[in-house]
Amino acid sequence: MYGRFSNFAGPISARPFTSGSVIVSTGLILNYDIGNASSYPGSGATVTDLQASSNATLFNTPTYSSGYLTFNGTNQYLTTNTSLNSKLSPANTSTVISIFTWVYPIDNGVILQELGQTTPNSGWHDSQIEMVAGTMKFSVWQNQPGFSSTISTPLSAWYYAGFTFDGSVLRGYVNGALAVTSPTITRSTPYNDGGNLALHYAIAHADGTNLGDGTFSNMRLGALQVYNTALSAAQVSTNFQAGRSRYGV
Repeated sequence: MYGRFSNFAGPISARPFTSGSVIVSTGLILNYDIGNASSYPGSGATVTDLQASSNATLFNTPTYSSGYLTFNGTNQYLTTNTSLNSKLSPANTSTVISIFTWVYPIDNGVILQELGQTTPNSGWHDSQIEMVAGTMKFSVWQNQPGFSSTISTPLSAWYYAGFTFDGSVLRGYVNGALAVTSPTITRSTPYNDGGNLALHYAIAHADGTNLGDGTFSNMRLGALQVYNTALSAAQVSTNFQAGRSRYGV
């Protein structure tokens, strides 16, 4: 792998997930909440991780609007700064993971990619959440071209989208509902497959090891959460319910 609901479109209120709308905390190792001033104050190139595992750097000045960032689909993106290997359970070697994002895709492209370093599309890299011809797709390495959502995901709408991987089965979710279940598969991580490499993520950057599109993503980002456990369907639903009113879904 080297080298490789409601269609609410207006502003959203810049408020964090607060009491009465609390996301699952068990296993949470990364939490970017663009609508929370403690995570992003509305300007600057740093997104603060509310779990204190890894802040992120914004490149080429994505646009901030009341509670979300917009990436232009040309050269704007986000990368995590610090490896998450030590936060896995067990540290470094675990393949169990859950990754979810509040995202508003405006065009096709890579929503999220996994990296073995901080530079996207170089060294160890692969696309894991992507919009391809108007369909959300999910994957863990080495399972390209991934698994397509059975739930319709037209462009220009907010989605709580992501997947869980329990060590053998990937389950993709869209807005709290199960959208795809993989057969039994394996996940090769940067640490396991790339010579003890780090674990990083990027948002909206092009990726040559992709699920069918591979381009920079023109999209809005509201939040990103990574867990070192495989969330249950009930936990995914809890997180969706915590954010849906905020995003008008």
